[in-house]
Amino acid sequence: MTTTPMKRAGQLIAHLDILHQIHDVRQLLLLQHAMRERQDQVALFRREPGTPDQPAQGTVTLQLIGTQPGTATDTLHHRAGSVPAARLLDQLQQVSGIPGNDVAFSAGQIHDLVDAETQRIETSDALARLDAALQALVTRMDAQQTEPPQDAPTQATDTAPASGQDTAAQHVSTHDTPEQLHDTDAATLASDDRTTPPDAPTETDEPTPELAGPRGRRRT
Repeated sequence: MTTTPMKRAGQLIAHLDILHQIHDVRQLLLLQHAMRERQDQVALFRREPGTPDQPAQGTVTLQLIGTQPGTATDTLHHRAGSVPAARLLDQLQQVSGIPGNDVAFSAGQIHDLVDAETQRIETSDALARLDAALQALVTRMDAQQTEPPQDAPTQATDTAPASGQDTAAQHVSTHDTPEQLHDTDAATLASDDRTTPPDAPTETDEPTPELAGPRGRRRT
């Protein structure tokens, strides 16, 4: 049975939680690579207080500090992608357990946190179940690609007639009516008459003179 792309994607809904965890680690890896390339030593996060109506909606800024302090920004930009600073702070506080609105993480801390989270995911049962589901999905897709089509038309083979009778029989259909057979026979006879010329006298044929009668005259 052929499955559609939506059906195949729907089989992964049960594994959304582990997929989100993998996505979070990849975002932390992006922060780690950006600091390594810039030779930054500290990532400083600051969460500005929100409004009285929405205190949790404050702006989060990220400032990377190396040999010289960088500019605070609300989004980390890298050639591999972009991540909001608020998202990075939530992930780091979740895996480290460090609370606060002004938090600084060293490059070594971020490296250790990413390694620990990667090891936890790789040894989890949830990742094993996701891997098994992906393997089964690939196996079914490969089987569908190798299956022959069910309604494939068969090719008719042309065979040469064995004798002249077989050739003549091809002109007569088993569904011909007596009138159609009569017309076919008449057309065949007419064709034979046209193709067979009547006997014509040859150039050597000459009229034979009649012998004279008893009185020496020829009979007319």
